[in-house]
Amino acid sequence: MSPLRWTGLSLIHIRSSLMRCVVQLIDWFRTPNSIRIVPVIGLALCSVIHEASIADVWVLPEHGGLLTISEEIKHGDYDAFVEAIKTVHHRNVGRQIVVDLNTPGGDLVEAMRIGHLVRELGLVTRVDQSFWGNGDNPVFCGSSCFFILVAGLHRSVSNGSRLFADERLPEVSIPPIGIHRPFFSEEYLSHQPLATAKAGFTTLEAATTEYLKEMGVPLGLIEKMNRTPSNDLVLLTEQEFAEEIGETAPYVHEWIVANCGNISNAERADWHLWKNYKRGLGKRLKLEALSFSDAYGMYLDEKVRSHGRCYNQLLVDEQKKNIDEFLRDQTN
Repeated sequence: MSPLRWTGLSLIHIRSSLMRCVVQLIDWFRTPNSIRIVPVIGLALCSVIHEASIADVWVLPEHGGLLTISEEIKHGDYDAFVEAIKTVHHRNVGRQIVVDLNTPGGDLVEAMRIGHLVRELGLVTRVDQSFWGNGDNPVFCGSSCFFILVAGLHRSVSNGSRLFADERLPEVSIPPIGIHRPFFSEEYLSHQPLATAKAGFTTLEAATTEYLKEMGVPLGLIEKMNRTPSNDLVLLTEQEFAEEIGETAPYVHEWIVANCGNISNAERADWHLWKNYKRGLGKRLKLEALSFSDAYGMYLDEKVRSHGRCYNQLLVDEQKKNIDEFLRDQTN
């Protein structure tokens, strides 16, 4: 079955001026937290919108609750994303809604609007090389794509074999996750005095920092992003992603533990080791043999699977409740 696709091409593409963007952003920051709304055209990043095709937002019916975002993110993609959520919600029964990302970035304002909705609805985000194909079609999540990825209630980056680093397992490379500081277009910035550039970047940095902190990104990584020039790119290693971002935000992790019990990092690492060993990868392991019994491996397998079933049902129930509320608000 072919995917249902929204490109946003029927939506009005607005290219706002810098001053209008900054004024609206300042008004947004002055709004009390209890009624604060995501800035729709703030950050002045409307000045860096290019005239390429709008991102593809796909719903894949044959994959249950899966939708994808690919190509460059553009103004209008938030509305396309909402329509995709409606479709996948009505068609999906008993499965997590997953947002699969493969985009070099684009309109940061639109990405943050999507990110806020992803977090509000409790959706899962991932960057998965195995879903998009082999190494001949490399997957990439860079720039503003990172802002959507970190918004997931659960977020993962994988080449298809495993989700986190362990020195005992064969070396693999995760799909590239690239970050750099948000920026204004050279076309705009070259015609502005230095004082205006300073004010704009100060406002921009404050807004993006607040967003990333809300999503649980540590300040050190945010500062690393802001130190990286727009014409450069820092690629996060598998270890950095696992340690700095992780699969869940702290409050989500504690919520899962309270409802489904705990699996320690050591247990999960041993489980991955055992699974790879059983798949015939023993000769590639840095250990000549497992340091624990096969019975312990089978015990871990059942524990992880049971935990996964509980976790999946938690997310399914949370997503359904949140999306139902969101759709009711849309119709009121």
